[in-house]
Amino acid sequence: MDTPEKEKTAKELTPTEAINVIIQEAFLAGASDIHIEPLKDKVRIRFRINGDIIDTQTISTEKASLIFNSLKVMANLPYQTSELPEDGHFSADFLNSENKYENVDIRLSVFPTINGSAVVLRILNRAEILLSMKDLGMSNDDLIKLKRLSMRGYGMILINGPVGSGKTTTMYSIILELSQHDNKKNIITLEDPIEYNFEFIRQSQIKSEIGFTFAEGMKAILRQDPDVIMIGEIRDPETAAYAVGAALSGRSVFSTIHANSAIGTLARLVDLKIERGLICYVLNGTIAQRLVKKICPACKQDDTPPLEFIHMLGLENERVNYKKGAGCPKCKNTGFIGRTGIFEILEFNDEIRSAIIEKNPISEIISIARKSGFKTLLEDAVNKIREGETTVEEVIKIVL
Repeated sequence: MDTPEKEKTAKELTPTEAINVIIQEAFLAGASDIHIEPLKDKVRIRFRINGDIIDTQTISTEKASLIFNSLKVMANLPYQTSELPEDGHFSADFLNSENKYENVDIRLSVFPTINGSAVVLRILNRAEILLSMKDLGMSNDDLIKLKRLSMRGYGMILINGPVGSGKTTTMYSIILELSQHDNKKNIITLEDPIEYNFEFIRQSQIKSEIGFTFAEGMKAILRQDPDVIMIGEIRDPETAAYAVGAALSGRSVFSTIHANSAIGTLARLVDLKIERGLICYVLNGTIAQRLVKKICPACKQDDTPPLEFIHMLGLENERVNYKKGAGCPKCKNTGFIGRTGIFEILEFNDEIRSAIIEKNPISEIISIARKSGFKTLLEDAVNKIREGETTVEEVIKIVL
């Protein structure tokens, strides 16, 4: 984006220049998504920052129509109006916080509404997607567990969490670690969508509309002689069965799955028609994760949370130096900058496998896991409060 664009008024900007200004502002603000939403008589633009959607400006429907058409051209989408959802992508150079140009990938989603086409631009920031394991926010104990699990020569690791909880980032960090540890492995992925392109692995984009589903991809992937397979998501019994088969045949398989906790993954696999015996044999471990906002270090100060919140977290009998962000220009008066992960990692051992086969209660499986240092999402989040990384209110909102 050229500097003169900044000097023009909003009315003087061409549609392409207006797009650049909007994306530049979002990029510098650390936004993950830009929402361009048609209302009855105007169009609203909002940024998703640290998981929250924040209003930024409104523009006329006429100006929005020109911006929308320019976005479609940039994303190589048909120019004519469509009443069906559309997806595309493009990339451009933007100034980062260090005043240096950085190439940023933008994924475009167009969705028809009664007021016109709603557009969401996903900003795929390499620095946020490609984190090393040590930068995910794990405790030292959990980091050691994850490294130990990921380096096993075969078997499966499953990650769960809601949309936007960093599951793909965790899987990418595992892939990066494996490639750096041993560059002789053949790594293949099945993704929908591909969040970031790697030069050193083979990535496949799922295209369900033409029949290339996760299940169909898994049918063929073993003939590609993989050592490591990353599956974007296990969402049906067929994909689950193929993934288990791949792990049983001596491959390392990493994927995400819908579940509420690390142990809840076991119930989800049973629901997907995987036998308990196979689950115990093939799973190396399961991970549940969430993202909580980090307190801005520039305006961090002492805090006195409401007593009822402290009781909710079971901290009423503990002396904790609570912190919060007062709000400053650096964090745009939000009190937060960025987010960090909270995790629970269930590492399988013989005792846990026996308990699963015998259909023991979840509480008993948790008791067994605690002997090896297992802690829940809530316990990990509370540790983040003790360390002054996040607030009581944030943990209650995200975890409870």
